[in-house]
Amino acid sequence: MPEKRRERFFRPEELKAIGRWLAKVELYGSEHRAFVLATRLMLLTGMRLGEVATAYWSDVDLSANLIRLRDAKSGARTVPLNSQSVAFLANVHQRGTYVCGLNAGNDVMTRFHYHAFWGRLTKATGLVNARPHDCRHTVATLGAMAGGTAFTLRDLLGHKTVAVTASYVARTVDPVRALSEDVGDRIGAALAPQSEPPAHLVSLRPAAKR
Repeated sequence: MPEKRRERFFRPEELKAIGRWLAKVELYGSEHRAFVLATRLMLLTGMRLGEVATAYWSDVDLSANLIRLRDAKSGARTVPLNSQSVAFLANVHQRGTYVCGLNAGNDVMTRFHYHAFWGRLTKATGLVNARPHDCRHTVATLGAMAGGTAFTLRDLLGHKTVAVTASYVARTVDPVRALSEDVGDRIGAALAPQSEPPAHLVSLRPAAKR
């Protein structure tokens, strides 16, 4: 029986818990700064763990707010940096070759070492059934909820086609419907006559039950 595809994205309270823990370990220096920065970049940009781990400082252009990845999963691509990710990168002392490198930035951060860090993060924050790749799912889901289309999300996340990103947009049907209902209620209330309408007009109010 094929394994069911698991979808998971972080709720606002979970994101806050992650943010607080990252700030704490950064303040006390109890975790390597590479792991902390990698987590923030994945959450803010939707980059894959492998992309973050192999990003060179020479790929980063803070003046243009972007990272030019040389060899992403779908080939070379440009990752736009929002103001929050730019701020975190600007505050990092650039050293070595890799943005999130180990050993003074000269060695690539391995998945083994990062997953050990992730285990400590989930234990400290109480996250259940959470994987590093869920950072990417979170960016995609929130992007769709913010009005992103399958095409803009494809470009943001670096997918080859819209097949994957379309599923994130499809899952936002309920929030869109809720928004439509809210707008309809507001406009309907404004359009509804405040007194009995003339005989030639149709009332927008529902007929009273007898």
